Amino acid sequence: MQSANIKALGNSYKAQRKMTHEFRSYLFALSDMLANGDTEAAQSYLDELKVRQTERILLVNTHNPIIDAILNQKGYAAREQDIDLHFEINDLSEVAIPSVDLTVVMSNLLDNAIEACEKLEKQQRRMTVKAIYNKSDNPPTLFFSVENASKPVKIFGDHIPTTKPEPEQHGFGLPNVMDILHKYDVFYLMDYKDGSFLFCLEWADAANEKAVAAAQK
Repeated sequence: MQSANIKALGNSYKAQRKMTHEFRSYLFALSDMLANGDTEAAQSYLDELKVRQTERILLVNTHNPIIDAILNQKGYAAREQDIDLHFEINDLSEVAIPSVDLTVVMSNLLDNAIEACEKLEKQQRRMTVKAIYNKSDNPPTLFFSVENASKPVKIFGDHIPTTKPEPEQHGFGLPNVMDILHKYDVFYLMDYKDGSFLFCLEWADAANEKAVAAAQK
């Protein structure tokens, strides 16, 4: 399911990037019509574009299709919930961490942050998401963090007890994240203080390190 989700998000992202690239051509065509005084044709052209053009503009562009798809999808979900959202990113085009595992980690952490904000009054809802790739590290590392406003949270080691009814049917997101982080021996920190919950991690990109070493040989 995660693999299929990644493919769908990636295809959606590529289609949107193509439409953005073509936007300049649309502007030139409209400019010519208006310069020739053909306002009726220009209006008809605009009406057609409204139907064909995507509703959304990318919130972030990391140059990594999978990560862009995740961050933009979750970013718009956060905006729809009136969450004051801020991104801090850099060029993630060289990230070679397995995309399925990266998707599970990022998606679940962002979903948890959005859900925590939804429990607050609208004026209290805020999120800061950071995704920074440090190529100078050996091996290169991906720093990813999500900090969000939250009601008090009790943390027991790697576990946060769910407050939902029928707890046996909920709370799988964080354990799935932890399974993957332990699998790759990823350094992480989870903390709650003064109305703010923070989850951050530093993921060594061993796949990228091997690719660089092979290229040098």
